Amino acid sequence: MKKIIFTLSFILLSSIGCYSQTVESLQREITKAEQELKRSKGLLKTNMSKQEKEVTELKLVQSNISNRQLIVKNMDKQLKILKNDIYINVIKKRRLSRDASALKDDYRNSITNRYKDLKQNNYLLFIFSSSSFYEMNIRGEYLERLTSMAKVKSENITKVQYTIDKTNSKLAEQQTKQKEILASRQTELKELSSDLNAQKRILTSLKKEEGNINSHINESNRLISKLQDKIADIIATESNKHNTNITEEDIAHNIKLSSNFASNKGKFPPPVAGVVVAKFGTQPHPTQSGVKLKNNGIDIQTSQRNVYSIFKGKVVKIFFLQGVNNSVMVRHGNYISVYCNLQKVKVKAGDEVDTRQILGTMADLDSKTLHFELWSGTTPQNPSTWLDI
Repeated sequence: MKKIIFTLSFILLSSIGCYSQTVESLQREITKAEQELKRSKGLLKTNMSKQEKEVTELKLVQSNISNRQLIVKNMDKQLKILKNDIYINVIKKRRLSRDASALKDDYRNSITNRYKDLKQNNYLLFIFSSSSFYEMNIRGEYLERLTSMAKVKSENITKVQYTIDKTNSKLAEQQTKQKEILASRQTELKELSSDLNAQKRILTSLKKEEGNINSHINESNRLISKLQDKIADIIATESNKHNTNITEEDIAHNIKLSSNFASNKGKFPPPVAGVVVAKFGTQPHPTQSGVKLKNNGIDIQTSQRNVYSIFKGKVVKIFFLQGVNNSVMVRHGNYISVYCNLQKVKVKAGDEVDTRQILGTMADLDSKTLHFELWSGTTPQNPSTWLDI
């Protein structure tokens, strides 16, 4: 009986630890998505020209939809985990209650029998009627064991009752959390419905200006293609130059810097605080079905003016392209980060920069978009997996 009870207690405590870790992990993702929704809400209030505002608003609304869908998805996972854990704890509580009842019955019978035995027998006579000192000692130890067994049974009852109380407390906590998540989920679903309606409204409005938008798309694609080709060419040139004109001391420094950079994957501060409105890779155009846009980085919509370096390194290139303003490239060992659409640059080629050092500023507008890329050698990386956003 004792072995069964302690095995159940160990399983119960283990499942509680697993529950907490999983739900907390999902909650961290929900919190991040909620923070981005808050930034998006602020950006939606900015003043722009009608067409620019509608395209920007559409991107932000689509980002909201994506974040809200992630929140609802994670809430559904949390609810599933909670439902399963509540069920397991209810079953364990029933088993523990049965075990406690059995232990109490056993203890009650033991005390009753001992009381009857005391009434019927004189234990002093039982001890002193021994034929030898050795037999007296054996009889004394026997009586002590009877007392000890009763004490152990009493302690087992206390331990099982403690585990039951702890299970009851955890169940109450889980059920409260379940109600909170259900209420939050309903709110998110309402907001999601509102965002979907807003998306439909904006698309309908933009559809009326399809000719102008197609022209804008072609011009944007041309600029993006030109910018990304320029970056790729510079990366290739810099990679060759970096690999041929390098000393043993540079190699050692490069390896150390690259190692430090790679070890921080997922922890780098974003170059600006904002909302990701264009993801890495080939993505569908926000308004035109069938139109694909290739992105070697990410676009971050922001109201912030300063642009910061994500890690210490060396400025290797600054260039200007009409339509996308200034771009700054910073080498971090084998990695290069690229910051595009800066109006003013506050560093120069050859400068050593620190983490979170200001590289430049964006156009003095209410809403701005930073294009950011990250390369490992000559291979573009998905910045979203490297930045803490």
